Amino acid sequence: MKPPKQIVSRILDVGLAKSTWREKHLDAYNDLLTYREDIILSFESIEPIEYHFFTSSQAHWRVNSSLYECIRSQKSADKRLKNFIVKGCNVFKVPGPSNSNYDIDNFTPQVEGTEWIHYEEY
Repeated sequence: MKPPKQIVSRILDVGLAKSTWREKHLDAYNDLLTYREDIILSFESIEPIEYHFFTSSQAHWRVNSSLYECIRSQKSADKRLKNFIVKGCNVFKVPGPSNSNYDIDNFTPQVEGTEWIHYEEY
């Protein structure tokens, strides 16, 4: 995950670019510039953890990278059922992108690291 360089620059350079402080305290200003580079490098070393959400009821399941959209879609599909009453769904957080392939057993994703979040009642 990279922070936008302009944000890091803005945090550290506010008031310094047009002030005489920089000329008076050149060592401190150079330390700030080094610190800014250290912050940028530390963000570049963080590997993002990719995951998605999986909802399932007795009728079917849905997958989406947005928790809100996943639950909304599941609820909408469950409400359209004519001969089957569904009162809620299980919500899981699954490692990996939403387009990844994996087994689903008894409406539960079979992926190592999957977390059950809660039962969404509607």
